[in-house]
Amino acid sequence: MKITLRCVIPLVVLLFCLTPTVIKSQDSDLHFTQYGMSPINLNPGLTGIFNGDIRYTGNYRSQWASVPVGYSTASFAYDQKIYNAKLKNGLFGVGGIFNYDQAGASALRSLQLMLAGSYTQRISQRNFLTLGASAGVAQRAFKDGDLTWDEQYIGNQYNPNNPITESFASKAKIYPDFGLGINWHFQVPNSKRTQFDLGASLYHLHSPNTSFYDEQDVQIKPRLSIQLGSSFKILPKFDVIINANYYDQGANNQTIAGGGLRYHFDDRIGREMALQVGGEYRFLFKDAWAPVVTFYYHQWKVGVSYDVNVSKFDRATRNQGGLEVGIMYIVTKVKPLPVFKSCPIF
Repeated sequence: MKITLRCVIPLVVLLFCLTPTVIKSQDSDLHFTQYGMSPINLNPGLTGIFNGDIRYTGNYRSQWASVPVGYSTASFAYDQKIYNAKLKNGLFGVGGIFNYDQAGASALRSLQLMLAGSYTQRISQRNFLTLGASAGVAQRAFKDGDLTWDEQYIGNQYNPNNPITESFASKAKIYPDFGLGINWHFQVPNSKRTQFDLGASLYHLHSPNTSFYDEQDVQIKPRLSIQLGSSFKILPKFDVIINANYYDQGANNQTIAGGGLRYHFDDRIGREMALQVGGEYRFLFKDAWAPVVTFYYHQWKVGVSYDVNVSKFDRATRNQGGLEVGIMYIVTKVKPLPVFKSCPIF
């Protein structure tokens, strides 16, 4: 099986032309504008898919701080490759991720702790196929101290001393969660600057129930995600970056796409330094666009973006969207010769 870059572009154009680009309502899962900086959240099939041996990632997002429904999101992840000399054309990847999200007057909080694993098979000199899976536990909880209820209103008058009969079986719900993913990685041999990833994932496989009432069943719908990430060396100092992500979850679907231009001050091993400038656009009835600046220094990668809201909600947000910071640190070890030769992936 031999797939070249000439096959890549038509496939990607066809895939995303057939993909809807409208969101019917606000998505229920956390998301990042810099989705490539949180690979395990994007697809468990990306576990271990990077140039190096161990990867640490951290993400923080603060959105809509100017309105009462502002929320903050944080994510921390770790993944690594596991080499086996007996696997001449493959390797395993393992990792874990912790997610935190809080929003609104009720301080509605989501916590998630997931483990991920993958297996990558070398199909040809340029092509690698990865299958991944994730499993873990999650919790949703809220506080009702700052909430108001219908029973506290008499006509148009609000009286906080009016008794309320609203009750919950629990203010916290714990549930298991599972995901699957697949990823195709293409790379030019002996070059880490021209590479391409196309994958799909499915999270919340069993539609977990998150209701705070015993008699109700409020499910998180499975989330199908399709992601594209690529970089192409066009000049000795310049790369072009193209990426996109589509997901569909129940009544919600979203497409976000963008790219940029990366300039390499130095691309020699151990002296890497580069600056990337670009942007992303979220297709939600012209929802938001975000300038993105990313700095590369040796094993470090730091990205900063800011969502500029251009939807009808900008009357409340005054075009303010979300500040987001992503950090990635990659460790590359000196491997014994038999292991180093076993699988020249990435």
